[in-house]
Amino acid sequence: MDRENTWALALLLRRPMWMRREFKNPSDEAARTVHSARRAYLLNRWIEHYRRANRLEPLEDRGGAHGQLSMVQRAGFRNAHVPYRMSLSGILYAEK
Repeated sequence: MDRENTWALALLLRRPMWMRREFKNPSDEAARTVHSARRAYLLNRWIEHYRRANRLEPLEDRGGAHGQLSMVQRAGFRNAHVPYRMSLSGILYAEK
């Protein structure tokens, strides 16, 4: 496994730990109003989604692989850009 994939895997494995803490003892006042059993249920659903359906795909082209940004441009979208980016999360905006 190359260095970049090792780093991504480390982040992937660490992130559910942060979410577990946040669901069990929320830092947000509104989240604290949700019953603990409901938060436990939502946490389990989130972890299931994260491990099975969540895919980390690059926004930018890398090597010979096309990123999401160029894919939407090739699909006919215009004004495609990334207005927000932080670590592994971001928002891809494009107009059809």
